[in-house]
Amino acid sequence: MRSLTLAIIFPAVVTLAQQKYASVNTSKFATEIIEYKQKIEEINKDFEQQVTTVQRLAADVRDAELDLETNRLNYTESVRRQKAERLDELRKRYKRLSEDLEEAIQKRTRKDIDPLKDKIIQELSEFAKANGIDWLIDSSVAAERMGLVQLLPQIDVTEDFIKHYNSKYPSSASSYKKD
Repeated sequence: MRSLTLAIIFPAVVTLAQQKYASVNTSKFATEIIEYKQKIEEINKDFEQQVTTVQRLAADVRDAELDLETNRLNYTESVRRQKAERLDELRKRYKRLSEDLEEAIQKRTRKDIDPLKDKIIQELSEFAKANGIDWLIDSSVAAERMGLVQLLPQIDVTEDFIKHYNSKYPSSASSYKKD
């Protein structure tokens, strides 16, 4: 019985040992793949004014909270009530605007970034096939989910893939306007 089990397992182990493994750190894509980086910068620029408005409103909420808390005993009941009502209005406005902003950014991300991610994943798959890679491990996901600390540097193809992708899809000045 024991030799039969070994006979079944041994070919599988040999097959796995003959396969080529590589790792890629996809967390670098957003900052090093030019097309990806430009899309993120474009989205950030398009929402910059709304983000600033929400940040200012958050500061107004903090200031109103601090004012009410610090000067509570110095204000008359009617002034405290007015300040509390103003604070509630600010909080509601902040909540509404921040939720609207978050929804708009998510919608834009689904429209612009998700298709780009799909394109990058497809290109990564083709890159792996062209380079004879049988198993591709995303080291950023492995580290996050499984506590993987280190892979051998010689199997990391991140920089090679990024160079390949950037040369195949060079930055297009016409699709991205910079100040």
